[in-house]
Amino acid sequence: MPAIVFHSQKGGTGKTTGSLSTAAALAHKGHKTLLIDLDSQGDSGRGLGIEPSNDSSIAAMFFDQKSAKDIILKDVRPGLDLLPGSIQLENLEREISTMGEGLGLALFSTALTPVFEEYEYVIIDTRSEPSPLTSAAIMSCNHLVIPTELGLYQVQAMVNTLGYVGSISIALGKLKSVGVLISQYDKTAALHSTFLDIVDSIIRKEGDTKEVVEKVRVPVHRFEQVIRQTKSLDNAAASREDVISHRKNSHGAVDYLGFAEEMKTRFSNG
Repeated sequence: MPAIVFHSQKGGTGKTTGSLSTAAALAHKGHKTLLIDLDSQGDSGRGLGIEPSNDSSIAAMFFDQKSAKDIILKDVRPGLDLLPGSIQLENLEREISTMGEGLGLALFSTALTPVFEEYEYVIIDTRSEPSPLTSAAIMSCNHLVIPTELGLYQVQAMVNTLGYVGSISIALGKLKSVGVLISQYDKTAALHSTFLDIVDSIIRKEGDTKEVVEKVRVPVHRFEQVIRQTKSLDNAAASREDVISHRKNSHGAVDYLGFAEEMKTRFSNG
C-alpha cells in the first residue's frame, strides 16, 4: 500500500491540483484510494465540491477525540474517500509546535497509519509552508512528489523543498523516494526546455545544489510524465470537479492518468 505525499514550498506549482487529480485518476483506474488534505484552506475538498468543516478534519481527531473512520467522507467519487482539511488545522499546528514535533508523528502513527491499510493508495496534500504536520506526513509516507513548474522561482522552490526534506529525520521514517513532477509544461517554450535541463542536472547532483540533494538520503528522480499547460485543469477547478470527472479526454485528464500509471509502476513494491 503506497502512501504518497505531495509537497512544495511554493504555492501555485500544482500541489493541490496534482494530489487531487492523481487520487481521482487512481480511483478511476479501479484502485481504492484515500485523499487526505492537510492544508487548512481545504482546497482538495473544494475541488471535489466539498466545503471544509471543522467536524471532519484531522484536527477533530485531536480536539474532539474522533476516530479517522468518524471523519473520512466515503465515496466522494467512486473508489475515492476524502479526509478533508479545515481552518482548525491551524490550531492543531500551533498545538504540535508547542508540544513538539513528535506529537504530529504520533498522531499519524497511532490514528492514521492503521487506516492506510484499508486502501490501495493514500495521497496526502500539504500546505506550502514547512510545518510539523507536513514533516510527520513525509516521515509517515513511502514516497514524496514535488510538483514544480519550469521557471526561476519555481525551480528554486523545488531546491528549497529538497533542502527541507533533507533536514527531516528521514532515518526515523518510511520514505523511500522523492520524485519531481513537472507541471504546466509547454514543449514549444524555449525557457521550459532550458529549465527542464536544469532540473535534471540538479537531480543528477551536479553544480551548486549537489550537497542539498545528497542530504535527502533517499533516491531522487524526475517522473517521465509531464503535466501540460491546459485550460482543462482550470475549468475543472472552476466547476469544483476533478479533471477526470470533468472531462476524461482532456489534456489534463490524460496527463494525470498517465502519471498515475507511471507512479503505479514505480511504486509497485510499496
